[in-house]
Amino acid sequence: MKFCHWIAAPIVALWLLPSAAQAGGWVRPEGESYVKLAAGVFRTAGYWELDGALVDAPALEYTNRSASLYAELGVAPGVAFGFYLPFVQAQNTDVFEISYARSSLGDLDSFVQVQLLQEGRFALATQVLLRVPLYQGVLTGVNTQTGWVSESLPAFSEFFPAIGDGSVDVVPSLQLGVGLSPVPGWLTLEAGPRLRNRGFGATLNYSVGVGVYLWPNWLALTGRVGGWERLSKTSESPTSRLVSFGAGLALQLGLGLALEVEGYYVPEGSFVARGGGASVGLSYRGPAFPGND
Repeated sequence: MKFCHWIAAPIVALWLLPSAAQAGGWVRPEGESYVKLAAGVFRTAGYWELDGALVDAPALEYTNRSASLYAELGVAPGVAFGFYLPFVQAQNTDVFEISYARSSLGDLDSFVQVQLLQEGRFALATQVLLRVPLYQGVLTGVNTQTGWVSESLPAFSEFFPAIGDGSVDVVPSLQLGVGLSPVPGWLTLEAGPRLRNRGFGATLNYSVGVGVYLWPNWLALTGRVGGWERLSKTSESPTSRLVSFGAGLALQLGLGLALEVEGYYVPEGSFVARGGGASVGLSYRGPAFPGND
């Protein structure tokens, strides 16, 4: 089984999901919201096989394009609800420039965030995230040059990428936010276990984010380092690990709107192919119902 066919899509979801970078330890006040529409692309060449072998120069190149909606809403004092929903087109291209593609909704992430402490420049919150796949199967798709579906080409079914691995995940985490001073900016840290089903081993997720205003209240530079590590190095299940680096710019446009551009790169990992991607999004931050503020 060629892991990059299905493992790359969750990587994209991880780095387009802005919960840690946006919220950190600060929970949205009741009635306040953050909504982001984004489009992104991720590319990689290489895959991991189930026996642990890395194939660095494969006959297939993987591309993942996505459109996503992310939202946070303060629903009560110190409590916020949010979700991340992507629509994904995953595509493998062979040495003959024939593409095998599949499009579908991806993994739905929904979460509840609770404020534990907020004092001065410091904020601490806890979050529980549930990831549920909204797709079925892993081997359906369309040859974009011939229009044939994979069921008509059983010999080539392995060429078609999958949207995700189909696991249902539960991710409890702690989130810390620190306002920087005298430099106008912020620092966020997040860590927690990712508990998975379908035979996948659990991991420890982590991220460290930083943001600095290049033009106070209008233009911010952001950076992020994160990934996940295996909780058990002796696990026989196909448990992935990775580290990723990301950077972005956020330009305030007025009326609560902002243009956000992000890029990231995965330099190494296990059961995860190396690759990189970028996204651009339009966000709104402010009252959930502007007419009632």
